[in-house]
Amino acid sequence: MRQLLWICSGWLLTGLWSCRQPSAATEDKGGESIPVEYARGLLLESSENYTHVIVRHPQDTDQVLAEYYLYRTDSVPVSIQDKQGLIHVPVEKIVCLSTTQVGMLEVLDATDRIIGISGTQWVYNEQVSTLIEQGQIREIGQESGLNKELLIQMQPDVILGYASGIAGYDEVDGLSQLGLPVVLIQEFTELHPLGMAEWVKLVALLLDEPAAGDAYFQQVANRYISLTVKAGMLSSLPTVFTGLPYRGEWTVSGGQSFAAQFIRDAGGNYIWADNERTGNFPVSLEEVLLKAADATIWVNPGGASGIQDIIREDERLKHLSAVQTGRVANNNKRLNQAGGNDYWESAVVHPDDVLYDLMQIFHPQHFGDTAMIYYQWLP
Repeated sequence: MRQLLWICSGWLLTGLWSCRQPSAATEDKGGESIPVEYARGLLLESSENYTHVIVRHPQDTDQVLAEYYLYRTDSVPVSIQDKQGLIHVPVEKIVCLSTTQVGMLEVLDATDRIIGISGTQWVYNEQVSTLIEQGQIREIGQESGLNKELLIQMQPDVILGYASGIAGYDEVDGLSQLGLPVVLIQEFTELHPLGMAEWVKLVALLLDEPAAGDAYFQQVANRYISLTVKAGMLSSLPTVFTGLPYRGEWTVSGGQSFAAQFIRDAGGNYIWADNERTGNFPVSLEEVLLKAADATIWVNPGGASGIQDIIREDERLKHLSAVQTGRVANNNKRLNQAGGNDYWESAVVHPDDVLYDLMQIFHPQHFGDTAMIYYQWLP
């Protein structure tokens, strides 16, 4: 513990601050808003020498979770000298607490800046996996068991974190109090797939490459929107349901969730579409058996790798129409040896590919011309 305090000496121990010591002040001029089209949890404002970042709750935008000031100059601009959340950019040494952040860095060609990951065994990216095997990227612990002493020794320029709101799970406050520079990446709270992908803009700002983030997102958004137009022209929509029972209870995605948005945009009729929830909620197995009895397609059935896995959960599931016709697809096509699923790594920044996979599943007669990327039909 004494060594830990020694390493921390000279660092400010409160707030989400940069590890670097600010030098003499720099003058600064006013800023202007940076367009954010879909990500409701993210506000960006650019000034001459820094970017102001506001992370907020996407369903309650008055609830601010964190603020950051990403400054590019060698010294801190006068107008933000007294602010918390100072981060000097570009960042060179990055720690990721989620594999989705690895996916964001991949599309920005910046995975070589990663020095630590929480849950290295789940990483799908081959280049990053090689760096892990070579010891260039270190395991820093998981969930409530992060190795704080190791993190302090590594002296990252930024830790890409997240706040789940679950007591005893989040480590963000504890890391910040140790002077470690944490930036929340809250893409998982967004309700639209493009809103999730748009968080790549914040990661690009940390790299001081805003043009790259904007260009990538615009490319993805253009294709996504183009595909939704094509799907919207179809008149015959399959009925779709999701999930898998666990201990007699079935968890399904709310009708206002990003999962429901994917189904809607891909030309599917989600059986829980009228539900107003934005997250998952439990229903009884009996309710699903009744409501999904004649549904055309079943997607995202938990960890099932085959239809027999589903039937083993409950014999009654074999009577569902989707099971009888073999129209069950899961997003587990790309797994590493430990079971790490690339859907939870790179799909967040490839919502257009996820959408096209679903369009092929729902309307194979119209869109079945290429191999699916994240999904596969279960044998």
